[in-house]
Amino acid sequence: SLEVPPDLELMRTLSIHIDNLSIYRKDRSDQVVQMTKQLNEAIGTPVDPLQLQAASLMHDVGMSFIPHNIFNKEGSLSKEELRKIQEHVVIGSQFLLRFGGWDEAARMVLDHHERYDGTGYPNGSKGNDIHIGGRMLSIVDTFCSITTERSDRTFKKSLLSAISEINANSDSQFDPNLVQSFNEVVRKI
Repeated sequence: SLEVPPDLELMRTLSIHIDNLSIYRKDRSDQVVQMTKQLNEAIGTPVDPLQLQAASLMHDVGMSFIPHNIFNKEGSLSKEELRKIQEHVVIGSQFLLRFGGWDEAARMVLDHHERYDGTGYPNGSKGNDIHIGGRMLSIVDTFCSITTERSDRTFKKSLLSAISEINANSDSQFDPNLVQSFNEVVRKI
């Protein structure tokens, strides 16, 4: 049938598609959705839960437009390949804007690779100029990336390694207040 599914259902379908593009992303979207939800609740729910869920589902949808030879490349990326990968945040954000009513989620997706110290992409936003949902998504996305196998590392690191790495980058890559709250969320896992 040509019936259009509800937005979040369609977003979930798209995120599952992304997860299926690589053996290293199995159930990644579900994990990101659950952990961002828990972090949002741990800090008093400053972000609308539906907007955060949409951002969590769509944050890497733009990766499906990255050529497979770059998406699954082992080893370091050229500057041009890195630029193409960085475009995924703009593509995902634009998708959400096209859906309509998901402007906050679009901003979170756009901001999830910004760094707290201003050295991230795509805009070099810094500190509280980065949407709080984007800051949460950045931590959770990094945690999930560290704790799963990847094409450049055939083993997954431990929860302790992931937490250590995130804490080591507190105040440079990540919002230090959110890192403290995330530590509490992981302790409950």
